[in-house]
Parts: sequence; structure tokens; C-alpha cells
Amino acid sequence: PTPSATIDKEALQLLNKAWTLLGENCAELLKAFYYGGVPLQEIALQNEKSPAAIRKQKQRCVEQLRHLFLKVS
Repeated sequence: PTPSATIDKEALQLLNKAWTLLGENCAELLKAFYYGGVPLQEIALQNEKSPAAIRKQKQRCVEQLRHLFLKVS
């Protein structure tokens, strides 16, 4: 099954709503990493930051998305 088939529609709508509230920098980073499959090392080079800084930023963005998801649900 496709990933979206295993998530109910309501959860997907909540995720989309939370996603729209996420800041642009976080959205770009998470899209590149999770949807684009771009390694953190490469994202770090593109943003002229250290891999550790990007890894921490990704961690914060995931936390923020999780917080927004819970807030809209």
C-alpha cells in the first residue's frame, strides 16, 4: 500500500493544516530530507551550515510540526 493509504484522511488533513503553519525554512528542510531524499550533509552544504547544525534544525522542525499537529487536532 502507498504511505497515504495507511493514514486515515482526517489525520492527513490535520497534517496538511499543521504543515501550512510551519515556517518556510522548516518546510523546505523537511521536504528536501523526507520527500526529496536529500542527505543532511548535502542540505548543510547548500545552506553553508555544519551537518550538526542542520541535524539540530531538522530535529527542532520535526518537534515544531508535531506540536502544530497536536494543536490543530
